[in-house]
Amino acid sequence: MKQLFYHLSIVVCLAGASVVVQAKPAETKRSRSEKSQAGRHAERAVKGTVKDDKGEPLPGVSVVIKGTTRGSLTDEQGNFELAVPEQGVQLVFSFVGYVQQQVTVQNESVLQVVLLPDTKSLEEFVVVGYGTQKKSDITGAISSLSEAQIRERPVQNVVQAMQGKVAGVDITTNQRPGEVGRIRIRGNRSINASNEPLYVVDGVPLSASEITAINPNDIASVEVLKDASATAIYGSRGANGVILINYKEGKKGKTNISYDVSYTSTRIHSMTDWMNSGQLLNWQRQSHINGGTYTGKYGTAPDPDFDVQTFGGGEEYGMNSIRTAYEWNDDGSVKLRAATAEEQAAGYAAQVPVYNAASLFDQKWGDLVTRTGRTQNHLLSLSSGTDKSRVYLSLGYLNQLGTLKDQDFNRYTLNLKGDITPRKWLTVGLALNGVYSLQNYGTSENSSNSGAKDSYGQALALMPYARAFDDNGEILNTNREGLSAHNVLLNINNSTNEHKLASLLSNVYAEIRFTDWLKFSSKFGAQYSDKEYGSFYGSNYTNPFSAVGTAPLIGYNSHNKSLGWTLENLLFFNKQIGIHNIGITALQSLQQNTNNGINIRAQGITFPSSQWYNLAANAIGNPMGYGTSYSRSALASYMGRINYGLLDRFLVTLTGRWDGASVLAEGNKWEFFPSAALAWKLEEEQFVKQIDWISQLKLRYSWGRTGNSSVAAYSTGGSIVGAAYVFNETQYAGYKSATMPNTALRWEKTAQQNIGLDFGLLRNRISGSVELYKAQTSDLLMSRSIPPVLGYTSILSNVGRTENRGVEITISSVNVHRKDFTWRTDLNWSANREKILELTNGATDDLSNGWYIGQPISVFRDYAYDRIWQNTPEDLRLIELYKKIGNITALPGQVKIKDQPLVEVGDGAAGSKSVTLASGEVVNYLDNGFGTINDSDKSILGSNRPSWTAGLTNTLGYKNFELSFLLQARINNLYYGALQTYGRRVENDTWSPANTGAEYPQPTTATFTNYNYVRNYVNGSLVALRNVSLTYTLNQGIADRYKIGSAQIYAQVLNPFMWGGAAVKAGLNPEDLTGWDTTAGAQSGGQTNNTILNRSLVLGLRISL
Repeated sequence: MKQLFYHLSIVVCLAGASVVVQAKPAETKRSRSEKSQAGRHAERAVKGTVKDDKGEPLPGVSVVIKGTTRGSLTDEQGNFELAVPEQGVQLVFSFVGYVQQQVTVQNESVLQVVLLPDTKSLEEFVVVGYGTQKKSDITGAISSLSEAQIRERPVQNVVQAMQGKVAGVDITTNQRPGEVGRIRIRGNRSINASNEPLYVVDGVPLSASEITAINPNDIASVEVLKDASATAIYGSRGANGVILINYKEGKKGKTNISYDVSYTSTRIHSMTDWMNSGQLLNWQRQSHINGGTYTGKYGTAPDPDFDVQTFGGGEEYGMNSIRTAYEWNDDGSVKLRAATAEEQAAGYAAQVPVYNAASLFDQKWGDLVTRTGRTQNHLLSLSSGTDKSRVYLSLGYLNQLGTLKDQDFNRYTLNLKGDITPRKWLTVGLALNGVYSLQNYGTSENSSNSGAKDSYGQALALMPYARAFDDNGEILNTNREGLSAHNVLLNINNSTNEHKLASLLSNVYAEIRFTDWLKFSSKFGAQYSDKEYGSFYGSNYTNPFSAVGTAPLIGYNSHNKSLGWTLENLLFFNKQIGIHNIGITALQSLQQNTNNGINIRAQGITFPSSQWYNLAANAIGNPMGYGTSYSRSALASYMGRINYGLLDRFLVTLTGRWDGASVLAEGNKWEFFPSAALAWKLEEEQFVKQIDWISQLKLRYSWGRTGNSSVAAYSTGGSIVGAAYVFNETQYAGYKSATMPNTALRWEKTAQQNIGLDFGLLRNRISGSVELYKAQTSDLLMSRSIPPVLGYTSILSNVGRTENRGVEITISSVNVHRKDFTWRTDLNWSANREKILELTNGATDDLSNGWYIGQPISVFRDYAYDRIWQNTPEDLRLIELYKKIGNITALPGQVKIKDQPLVEVGDGAAGSKSVTLASGEVVNYLDNGFGTINDSDKSILGSNRPSWTAGLTNTLGYKNFELSFLLQARINNLYYGALQTYGRRVENDTWSPANTGAEYPQPTTATFTNYNYVRNYVNGSLVALRNVSLTYTLNQGIADRYKIGSAQIYAQVLNPFMWGGAAVKAGLNPEDLTGWDTTAGAQSGGQTNNTILNRSLVLGLRISL
């Protein structure tokens, strides 16, 4: 090869499998002046080796004496030799893709030189809306996740992959298999309309409800567009942020077959320390003693008759369970023993029953409904490419057996993506993504009734001394009586809730390149999905919610089909004209979505084995209920974007998009959404270049306006609901108006400003960004109440304003980079402040809906916890005052809420009242509201929105091993639930005369004005160690020997630890907010169990051929 290029001014070197081609340095033949200099100064030889930052030799590195044309090149082993003047000189080492380095040579004869990668010259490209850009040229706020970052931990959906990885993106957990957590980008903007971000998969919008259909192992990268400059290109759809998902594709010149498999074993870790049967029975009995309602025959000692009658449930199995705590004589009487002196001092009789709480029958209900969860995740893929075509094909299978016995999820995926370039000027491509999934949801899907919504919560609601099995070992059926009335095992075996999804996402596109700087692209994408939900409750289902739709022998079936398509035509102009870099993008887009559904419910199913597949066979002869639905909506858009760069230093992005939404009123369907962004690459300025520790410094500013039309189709026309009426003593079906039409309904708009600073320090050993933003949303799409005299109860209107402002910080650092050891850290931190600025009546609170000016959209407004009442003379006097003034019965040991202060005044003082206590004391007090508890005593306690969130990833590499761990934090959010498990958990810090500084009230059965529930509001902060991963990459030499492209094995531990505030200390997991994020939701039991943490061990293998 060297002979082939002998006569050319280039040098060719081999570096492993790479060919390095570089311009030759000038001939070492010296000029007359250089010879003259050499004649006066002696020379000597300097040798050395040049390596990269990983210790690998670099061939073809140019080594030149500074200020001359004399130089040499390193050979294949990175070695060089050069004659230099004796008195000392500077050598300049340079190589494509690496930072140039100058080395001063004094007396050295051997040099060891290390060149660091030039991350600026090896520029990273980022996917933006409708195209890609160099990361250094980005003017908007965009965060990226690479394929490697997505693969850091095994996840079942892309939302889990982003958790703790992206600044400004708050993601909670949903532990139910097949479900996703809630995701919010820079807070909530809308009150009634959707706050979900827009998902775009390879340019095709995807419904947020179907994000679980995406196999994360097929994803090449994820970009999160956050500010208006980045999202305005999507107009109305980008108001809540945009998540761009890009599938893997074939690579030219390479054929690769890969297999990725992981096995996960998961166990439930209970965050709560639950009482066993004996502890619980003692607690319940003590509550009666404290409340003065204990009527045992042996003083305060345990009494079997009282226990059986009070706690046995009035049914044979329950009563017999209670009896197991006592010893009995042959004649059936309880054995007695003499009480000790200490016991008698505590209230025991002289003779008391022989009682042993540890002997009480103890049913481990939680163990009966749980198992070791197992997840298998397989992906087999083929990737290939030539100069003319590329293809990527994958088959994926996910089998997730949940930790609850009635929950599991299966997903099958097929992904095909390819393109062909039959002519230099034409490329056509096709992408298909097919998904079929089956989810067993659990015993019941019921969000409108109180009580636990999953089998684990229902199991924990049962008393541990209640029996699960009868004397024959069969599942106990008490016909809905006694302690086991709602035996959860019976309900698991008699209920099925099944979700099926069949989805096909496809797009075809063509790109025509007229010149190097002008091209046209057309893309047509479509998504078809078929969702089926079926439920059936068998004859022995106990219906713990007493809900009509979940009674025994009721079947339900619903089908929903949706078809959405998008057609986009784009024209791109990109040209460098001298010092000007101009890019223009023009878009015309059409989008349409059609949905139709049908549902039917029947009772008294004749053939239970048919479940919901033969609902016509029912005892009634008619369906219990049925319905159909249909909707269609469309969106038309035109967009123009200009990117301008001057001197590779100043950047400008201007975007304008016109959107027309069919769901809005005539005359208000169209709106224009502009944005502008400026950036200044300070590192290109001479005054910054002089600072050698600054590698990159870019200042950005953007402003833009986006919209939201996320309301149901036909909303402007109002709505009607069914309303039966009676005529001549006969009931007839009828309808009435519900929502008033609004022919002026228009766009909800968000205007956002963003200031950003991108930086790279110490040759990019430290890099990151800082973002400051402010967003105001106006013309909120809200349903507001109107006087019923108008014939309607509400109207969908544009009223109110909200604001979000915050800061985001992202930092990546290479802490150590040696030949055999590396240590990298990635940190993201963000804080968002969300508040309502205006509502229906301007700056007036809406108490009925819980919306308050100056507060986040979701807040807790309630009475505030003050302290626990004490048995002191001062508190006993206050307690009597409350009874006299407001008829409020308070007790020592119970919760006192904050009230107006007691201000005692002289007799006859203005605005005063007086009461006479039992002692005869007359108390004159200021009538400021003290002593009466009403709505005016409530206050804003806080919000479930965290003050800040963060994620920290540390990655340590040693030779072929890599260890990494991820920490995630959500700090200073309010959580409702500290007393959720009170009375069932082991709680040693309750009030008593000997423990007056307790955290929690005394258990009691006494009757009093109970405000104990306000003790539920506690700090929900958490810090979770999400995963610890150890990966081994097979040595490439060994891989080559066995014809393997690459191979990795890895082991991971997921969710090993969680630390937190009072909620965590109370035994709760505040990260799963599914249904727990409001007082009403928490009081009704949420949708998942919030006392558990799923801990997993993962083993995996990645291999490519």
